[in-house]
Amino acid sequence: MRTMLNGFLLLCLAFTLGAAAAADELVTNGGFETGDFSGWTVSGYNEGAGITNDPMLVHGGSYAAWFRTMNDSQQVDLSQTLPTISGSYDLVFWLKWVDFPPDQFAAYWNGTLVAEIGLRQSFPYERLEIPNLPASGPSVLEFTFSSNVDNDYWSTWYLDDVSVTGPSAPEPGTLMLLGSGMAGLGGVIRRRIS
Repeated sequence: MRTMLNGFLLLCLAFTLGAAAAADELVTNGGFETGDFSGWTVSGYNEGAGITNDPMLVHGGSYAAWFRTMNDSQQVDLSQTLPTISGSYDLVFWLKWVDFPPDQFAAYWNGTLVAEIGLRQSFPYERLEIPNLPASGPSVLEFTFSSNVDNDYWSTWYLDDVSVTGPSAPEPGTLMLLGSGMAGLGGVIRRRIS
């Protein structure tokens, strides 16, 4: 009986910890799989942004976003307000650049610069991860793409698989399972004491 009781307690604990550890995805259309910028706001040089389904230019899924600039007056901004709550969040995204310096990329979290790339030669998709971004309410994630000087050619950035995860509450079904398990455990303990 004691072994069965211990097993039941461990099962309840595993369900609870599993639910508490689960992190919800907060970015809408992070892989641009709608084939457009649904969920995102594009501002600045709007003609310098689009979606591609070319398999050579996509990191994951069927689509990726592209951003092109030719001079310092053509900055493109991409942003999304995320339903964060108080806690710490992890940002992950994949970035590819095709051209020559001095183009620049920057990522901002609630207006604070958290990543910046410039003065590099072309590179294939790279995974960028920025952990432990603080939030106390909704947060704004923003990416900017720009050139520092006037060029005679386009430079192109590709962005794909943008993800923000962080703290989440246990699912209601898990809480109900835990509650009914604890009630059953209370009944077993009460019978053993009586």
